[in-house]
Amino acid sequence: MSASIPPDRWVRYFDQHGALDAGWLSSAISHWCFSERLHGQLVRFLPSGGRVLDVGCGPGNSVLWFAANGYSALGADREEQLVAIATERSRALGSTAKFEVADAHDLADFHGRFDLAYSVGVLEHFDRAETVRLLQEQGKCARHVAIAIPTRLSRYTNEVSDERFYSIRELERIVVDAGLRPVGHFGYGEVAATRLHRLVSLLLPKAVLRLAQDHGYAYTITVVGRNDQWSSRNT
Repeated sequence: MSASIPPDRWVRYFDQHGALDAGWLSSAISHWCFSERLHGQLVRFLPSGGRVLDVGCGPGNSVLWFAANGYSALGADREEQLVAIATERSRALGSTAKFEVADAHDLADFHGRFDLAYSVGVLEHFDRAETVRLLQEQGKCARHVAIAIPTRLSRYTNEVSDERFYSIRELERIVVDAGLRPVGHFGYGEVAATRLHRLVSLLLPKAVLRLAQDHGYAYTITVVGRNDQWSSRNT
């Protein structure tokens, strides 16, 4: 397991990145733009009006996006302060997004309730064995499970601390070890940190650049797994 994580670590992280101040909507818009491909790919695994669970939702930006696009979206986070902030923002926007305090290690209240469960920037903070167990817990909640983690290229944009980095293939093997069948993978976040990165983005055809992203030349990689043994409480 990872080293002990201070209880307010993520509150401080989001605060340092402007996500908790009065100008939070600007930060949310930046998040939605950066996550455009993530959201667009994940909806492929959702029925119309499907049920979505964001595990480790932080201030809830992605949950708000799914709710605004007609999905039944719920965010779970162990940080009570972040859940309170996300709930207030949902209320202010007149959103149907819901938020609850919960720990990723115990999602029993959510078992069998969702079509898709996903986490972004969460599971790389645990060792491989614990990541597998956390994915297994998410697999009890939804038919499809998506894990999104940063690549080594993220060191150009953020300080690296306790993150574990994996290739697409390594991440797929983790998904398999969690009892899930990989059904999709992709990368997102155009790499533009250095002059060389910007030149590559400028010269490569968009289709080739997208292919490179899907093989790991991106800030974030995602693997989607299907739980073939999943059963819903609400079907």
